[in-house]
Amino acid sequence: MVLGGGIDQSGQLLAASRHRLRVAIRLRTELGGPPLVLSGGWGLFDPRPKGTTEAEAMRSDAVADGVPADQVVVETLSRDTIGNALYVRQQVVGPRGWRHLVVVTSDFHLARAEYVFRRVLGPDYWVEMHGVTGGEISDSVKVWERGMLALCTKWFGSVADGEAAVEIIERIHPLYGAAPEMDLDDLAREVRVLGLRPANSAGAP
Repeated sequence: MVLGGGIDQSGQLLAASRHRLRVAIRLRTELGGPPLVLSGGWGLFDPRPKGTTEAEAMRSDAVADGVPADQVVVETLSRDTIGNALYVRQQVVGPRGWRHLVVVTSDFHLARAEYVFRRVLGPDYWVEMHGVTGGEISDSVKVWERGMLALCTKWFGSVADGEAAVEIIERIHPLYGAAPEMDLDDLAREVRVLGLRPANSAGAP
C-alpha cells in the first residue's frame, strides 16, 4: 500500500509520491505480486487538482510500469494520513477481508503513519511499515510532523484502537467529522504550536 505524497494542480505527482510508488512496485515484486493499494486524494490545504487525484495518478504510473490494472486498488477520498487509514479500512481492506498490510511512505512520515494506522485499523490487522529514504528534511516539515503526531496522540490517546478511533475521526476531524471541534485553520495553528513545543515538555509524545 502506498500513501500519496503530493500532486500539483496540473495533476502531476510530486517527487515524494513517485519515489514511494517506485519502492512499492519493487516490494510488490519481491513479495510475489500481491494487490497494490494506492491511497490519496490531494493535500489537506490544497484545492482539488484538475482531472485526477494522487491515487489515480499513481495508478496510471503503476500500470505503465507493468503492474496489472486489475491488481491495483485506489482510494481517492483521503486528504491526510488519518483519512488514508480511515478510508482504506472502510473501503478497501475491510470489505475484502484483507488483514495484512505493508504501508509504504517517506521515512520522515513513518512515525505518524504507523501510529495512525495502528490506532485506526486496530488489533484485527497486521500492519508493517516501510520507510522510503529521501533528501534532507526541512525544519518546517519536522515541525509539522511533530505537531501532527502530537495532535493525533491527543485525539486518540484515551480511546481503544479500531472502532473507537474511527468514531473520534467521524466526530471531530475538520474534513471527515460530523461535528468538527476545529476548522483547517485551527488545526494548522494547533499543529504548529505542538510541533514547536520542546520534546521534554509536559504532554509531548
